[in-house]
Amino acid sequence: MKGMGAASVAAPFRQRRNSSPIYIAGLFCLVFVTAQASADDFADARKILKQADDMASKMEPGFVRDNLFHDIALAEAQAQDSKEAVHVAAHINESLSRSATVEEIVEVLAESGRIEEALNTAATIEDPVNRAGAIQIIVIALIHGGRLTQAVETAQRIHVDSTRYGALRDIAIAQAGAGDFKGALETVKTIKDLYRKNIALEGIAIAQAKTGNIHAALLTAALIHDEFERADAFGAIAEVQAQTGDREAALAWIHKLNSPVHQSRALLGLANGILLKAKTLAAK
Repeated sequence: MKGMGAASVAAPFRQRRNSSPIYIAGLFCLVFVTAQASADDFADARKILKQADDMASKMEPGFVRDNLFHDIALAEAQAQDSKEAVHVAAHINESLSRSATVEEIVEVLAESGRIEEALNTAATIEDPVNRAGAIQIIVIALIHGGRLTQAVETAQRIHVDSTRYGALRDIAIAQAGAGDFKGALETVKTIKDLYRKNIALEGIAIAQAKTGNIHAALLTAALIHDEFERADAFGAIAEVQAQTGDREAALAWIHKLNSPVHQSRALLGLANGILLKAKTLAAK
């Protein structure tokens, strides 16, 4: 997942290209560099990047030059030189594009496991929204690496509330997926945004249902504040239960629900689960 801001601001860099000879020459260097970096020949790659950077510096300020600096900066990050990557990105004239580029550098670092470098780089981002998005990217990398305790600690560095709550939502669902339901529910308590809290609770309920603990799943779903989102959770639980072949047990609790919305959605989930199970069996 990309952080907030990078995709919308930096996307034009990847969509628009200029045909001037100096740009094409610089781009050729960059393509060659990428191939070198992928072969772990980082020293040679950085030398060629320096040539591309020198050529870009001779261009007139504007979109084309900024675009090239963006690409060179990302290649520097791939070549394992984050300091030079940030240095090149600093040449980008437009401030939001500059912040978005550094956010993308953070993504390269985080996805390659260079978490400390990624955190230090994120701290240099000027725009607070991009900075928050960069730290969220690091949180996601930590989740994927199973480092959930560090993910929780890192999420607290995010100073944009909506982004922090989104990161905590992802952590809670990951904790539940790892079987740490107590930790997941504790994480949910720190999410003050009801929308993201509800998504986290649904994710936890589904994980509980997959372990066969339907009672706990239903209790978790009952904590969801929005009636329709709670109904979705009931439907998801019933779907999981149907796929385990326990449709009669599912019907027993569904008929005890006191809301037509909840019952209807749960019955739909049950039917979907039955159909998915049948389709799976037919494919064998």
